[in-house]
Amino acid sequence: MKRILTAIVGLPLLFAVIKYLPPLAFLVLVSAAVILGCYEFYAIAERRGFAPHKLLGALLGVAVASTFFFEARLSTLDMLCAATLLVPMASLVRGRNGGAQLQAELGGIAATFTAVMFVGLLMGYCLG
Repeated sequence: MKRILTAIVGLPLLFAVIKYLPPLAFLVLVSAAVILGCYEFYAIAERRGFAPHKLLGALLGVAVASTFFFEARLSTLDMLCAATLLVPMASLVRGRNGGAQLQAELGGIAATFTAVMFVGLLMGYCLG
């Protein structure tokens, strides 16, 4: 019942944003959906024992999705390459103790990348 009520309120709001507001408003709406989706994914990953970079991953997810909106200026591949560099560097800083700590960071790196690709990249197609 809760999902039906959410749809009853959300769908007319979504229609109004798409129909009556400028395209930048839709970008903001999709960005909010990417952030929520990434945090939902990271909550699942944390229950499994992984330590994803939540803020960095959500920001990279929004950056990847927004490349579809600004496709003339930004390349999706460039943004994914930046994510490929930033997430392991953040893990190295967080796991400075080395050894087993660093090995545990690999799961966090994988969870962070998966959300960026799964949520950010796929939601970007809403903007394309």
